[in-house]
Amino acid sequence: MKKTILLTWAACALFATSLSAQTSGIPAPYGINDATPIDTVTQTFEYNGASGKKAQLIVTTMIWGRSSGGIELSIDAGAVSISGDVDLFTTMATSEIYDFIGRSAVDSAITLGYATCPSSGSAGTGLTLASCVTRSGVAFSVSGASLVRRAYSYSCPSSGRTITLTGATGTTTCSGGADATTDVSGLQ
Repeated sequence: MKKTILLTWAACALFATSLSAQTSGIPAPYGINDATPIDTVTQTFEYNGASGKKAQLIVTTMIWGRSSGGIELSIDAGAVSISGDVDLFTTMATSEIYDFIGRSAVDSAITLGYATCPSSGSAGTGLTLASCVTRSGVAFSVSGASLVRRAYSYSCPSSGRTITLTGATGTTTCSGGADATTDVSGLQ
């Protein structure tokens, strides 16, 4: 029996507090020297499971403007939180959760107007996060100091928005499974 799971946006809110107060734990863009923080966005994504069960994945993203043009994104990978029917996430691999977070962070940057999405061709951005995350059930923490920049391309043709992981740069030395230290870099 094939199970289909729908992942949808639940809400999006901008913080009005100072950026410096919001950056604790959020890394600067990896390998990028021309970025300045411009905003912090807390995103809540709703995960709809079978039998009407719902869980929320909450992530804070720092949006950085680049003097060369475009934006960069970064998150504190250890500060991801889950609420609601959290058991919906216990069977999902840690790397799958962070793949979803990456695409969702890029999607929100476009939706909020920080990135312009071309109707023809594509544009790109990066998301910096810790490359090794330790997970215990639905609690996450960063393991080590390794960072990675996941590169994404995006486009908005008339058929709908497309966001694709195109590569990653950084270093990792992680090992483990769903409830251990996992490489979430996208370098695998």
